[in-house]
Amino acid sequence: MNLFKRAWHFPLILALLLAAVFATSPPDMQGDVVEYSLATIAVASHGSPDIRLEDIARGKELLPGLKEPFELLETGMRQGSERLYAAFVRGREGKVFTIHFWGYPALAAGPFKLLEALGQNPFKGFQAVNLAAVFILGLALNRLFRSAPKALLGVGLFMLCGGALYMNWSSPECLSAAALLAGLAFYISGAPLAGALLAGLAGQQNPT
Repeated sequence: MNLFKRAWHFPLILALLLAAVFATSPPDMQGDVVEYSLATIAVASHGSPDIRLEDIARGKELLPGLKEPFELLETGMRQGSERLYAAFVRGREGKVFTIHFWGYPALAAGPFKLLEALGQNPFKGFQAVNLAAVFILGLALNRLFRSAPKALLGVGLFMLCGGALYMNWSSPECLSAAALLAGLAFYISGAPLAGALLAGLAGQQNPT
């Protein structure tokens, strides 16, 4: 039986598969989690990426396992220190920012707020962003190969080659890899603007 008789069958099936992954997998708070969690809380709470004391208090409430690094950062902020906990710096007007760009937390802030309103773990917002990037990769591969089975195989290979290791992480490795590959696929299949935008999205967090 052909599961891909119509053009919309492939994106629907891929979306359902990724939704199943999202529903059954807990977020894995790994990578630069102290940075990205606080930046996401900040953007979701007050719409700006500068880290405030109330963001740290919220972080300690949501992630008690990270209480120690949160408190080290908080102490430095209260003391007005220039040298803060690793990966945090003071910017203009003495505001505190993460050393990594806040694009990934900004993408996660919407799902974060929605999931929190629904009574779910808000940090699954990182998973939502990562899996959305995998979905876009699937669309790009389908355009490139003009074959839904080949595109689905390509997504499977992506997962086997590292995607599955990082798709639940609270860091942008999965987003960057999927967006870069999708950008290349769009570019060589005649959609250079989409390709450039996705390459830029990939490079904003992991330029290497």
